[in-house]
Amino acid sequence: MTTKINITETDRVVACDRLQWLKICYYVYGGMTALFSTIFIFHFLIFTTFAVIGLPSYPDHPTRSYHDSTEPTQSPDEDQKDQEVKAKRAVEQKREAFFFRLMFGIFGCLFGFFILIGWTIGGVMIYAGRCIARRKKQTLIQVMAVISCVFVPIGTLLGVMTFLAFSTPAVKAEFSKS
Repeated sequence: MTTKINITETDRVVACDRLQWLKICYYVYGGMTALFSTIFIFHFLIFTTFAVIGLPSYPDHPTRSYHDSTEPTQSPDEDQKDQEVKAKRAVEQKREAFFFRLMFGIFGCLFGFFILIGWTIGGVMIYAGRCIARRKKQTLIQVMAVISCVFVPIGTLLGVMTFLAFSTPAVKAEFSKS
């Protein structure tokens, strides 16, 4: 048995006004979310650039000058040991370069992920505002209200206000019309 609740014209006007304010708030909040997640784009570009290009490497010792090249200063045994030491340093430098490139790549991917998540949440928030204006997809709006509650304090305020508005019979009647 369904009971029909009588909704006065005043209740309907108040519900429409609340939904209008919620629509505007979802548009603004979605835009702010997308805009503020774009702050990480600078970090993303820097980290991915270093991951692709790598850090510059500098030699440990300056090269011999032109005048020193005519006379050998080391014996062959010392020269061989020097070559072994240089080979070991080269291997260590390659390991360090790989490690740093890997870390820059991981952080670059992490910042890229933050950007994509922020743009996605911002876009869906804007779409939720559009759904409020069309009086459709009440479930999506409530899911976005739950997600916005995570972002303290403005998102929590928006989510709570959404739940309060959607708990009134006049708003339920507005969404059941379409």
